[in-house]
Amino acid sequence: MSKSLSMTSLRNFSGYQLTRALDLLRRHSRRAVSMPPADGIGVGNMFSFWLWAHHGRATGHDWWVRRTDAMNPWVEVFPDIQPLLIEPEDLRILDRRDPHWYQDFDRFPVEHLRSFVRERLLTSPVLALTPDGPATTVTVNVRRGDYYSDPVLRRQYGFDIAGFVATAIEGSAAQHPISEIAVVSDDPGWCRDNLGFLADHGTLHFQADDDGPVDNLRQLASARRLILANSSFSYWAAYMSNGLYGDNHALVWAPEFHRRDINDSKAFQLDPTWSIVRDVPGGWGSGI
Repeated sequence: MSKSLSMTSLRNFSGYQLTRALDLLRRHSRRAVSMPPADGIGVGNMFSFWLWAHHGRATGHDWWVRRTDAMNPWVEVFPDIQPLLIEPEDLRILDRRDPHWYQDFDRFPVEHLRSFVRERLLTSPVLALTPDGPATTVTVNVRRGDYYSDPVLRRQYGFDIAGFVATAIEGSAAQHPISEIAVVSDDPGWCRDNLGFLADHGTLHFQADDDGPVDNLRQLASARRLILANSSFSYWAAYMSNGLYGDNHALVWAPEFHRRDINDSKAFQLDPTWSIVRDVPGGWGSGI
């Protein structure tokens, strides 16, 4: 079936036939467009869609990501993402649509992740990152928010944060001395109430209550030593930190747990060169 004949015939197809015909035609399209949800995802998930397009360009493909309104504030933070985006009105009927999220760490060659971080994220004039994080400071990221306020998400993502942080800080202290601990979270109040034991390891600081996501990303990505949350935002901050310093992968501590309904609860986004906590006393579900 020729392309011209196919397009002429499409108007006579039923809805099902039209969908099948478009699918067949799009499979042969050179241009592919990633189709992230229009809303409901944060920048941690956006990074994965943008990495897909960066990988495509690096391998000679004409790959794009459909821009969404939710991306606009972050494109201001990361202007080098702009060349990867296509406006919704510029999407062609025969462009191949890609609905996948591609969050697995090993989905793309690691050199493409590193070049994406180096060429499109670390160039951010808003973050203005410099590799001068103190060698004796550990920065702890705690993700609360809807992971714990929404009963459905709590059952999926909730875990013993305090137990994990206690295990990870002991591991970090065994690597190198600690003088200060900085806690970065979307719920500083909870952290003050539940993570006071960190003061046993060094001077304890909590972020300002009015810090926003951009501040948090800057604080995490600029840190040499990290303890992560089970969130894409946290993982990407660590990828950026690794790109900034280049030699601190083992200084990143991450929970093996991600969410209960995928991959036997194990995070598939983790860099295997990080220090990974496989379990905590009482199990991941204790204390939630």
